[in-house]
Amino acid sequence: MATTALLINPNHRTAGLQLPDKADDQVRMLREKIGGTLDQGIYHRRAVLHIAGNGRSEGLPANLVVWALASAWRGIPLYPIVGPVVITGPDGPDGYLDIDEDLRAQAEGVARAVQQTTSAWRQQRPQSEEAAVEAILACAQRIVSAPTCQDAR
Repeated sequence: MATTALLINPNHRTAGLQLPDKADDQVRMLREKIGGTLDQGIYHRRAVLHIAGNGRSEGLPANLVVWALASAWRGIPLYPIVGPVVITGPDGPDGYLDIDEDLRAQAEGVARAVQQTTSAWRQQRPQSEEAAVEAILACAQRIVSAPTCQDAR
């Protein structure tokens, strides 16, 4: 049975992924989706973020959704995260486990919020970069803290 994962692109779009059963095949597919070397980020105990290891040096675009989500999960603003990112569950006996549905819903909710917020900035720019960062983090924190994504709307 395939492993359910979530791909989050720098353009704020998400896509469900079905990873193969075997660990080696999973890593191969993750490399295809992310490119280059893989790093793992553990920002939540039930999730692994698979990140382009040399994404900054390659000039990959910032992934505002993943940055906001990981920052909300950790409770502090983190360093920038760049490029496409795949979220899976933790490492299991035969490869990565499925992403839990509540974490997937949080990630998709943060993606929607970031897309709506940045779209609104086309009409009215934030007063400062600090204000922009605070707005994104506040949205992400509300979604992550809500008992369900519906409560975060």
